[in-house]
Amino acid sequence: MPKMTQASIDDYLSCPNIANLVTLREDGSPHVAPIWYQFQSGQLFIVCQKSSVKAQNIEKDSRVAFSVATPSEPYRYLLIEGIASLTSEDAEKLTLGISIHYLGTERGADFAKNILSSGKTIVITIIPHKIISWEEEANGST
Repeated sequence: MPKMTQASIDDYLSCPNIANLVTLREDGSPHVAPIWYQFQSGQLFIVCQKSSVKAQNIEKDSRVAFSVATPSEPYRYLLIEGIASLTSEDAEKLTLGISIHYLGTERGADFAKNILSSGKTIVITIIPHKIISWEEEANGST
């Protein structure tokens, strides 16, 4: 099973893919949410409302999992387990940056403005502790 190199991981995480974030509910059951994210300096950044289920779960249990996979060939995926923290620092800047990354300059700026006006936006920062990766080999075999 071919693993991705660190350079390949960094490159893949810099693409605007939809990922899944898993947090733990109070009873220990998982909560999965599709998310946009930014990868920078070995950390993942996600913006959300402070009242969101994922933020409330992280306040109680900081263990998280993150996954992102390609929907078509060549297939690749990453599974990341880590510890998350919440902060309001840089929330506006990250909301704008992530929105533009996924939607382009004009639509992203409008989307970010709407998100920021709707309530208390916070940043989830994930420090990865375990990364599992896989990518299809160049000839298409696994």
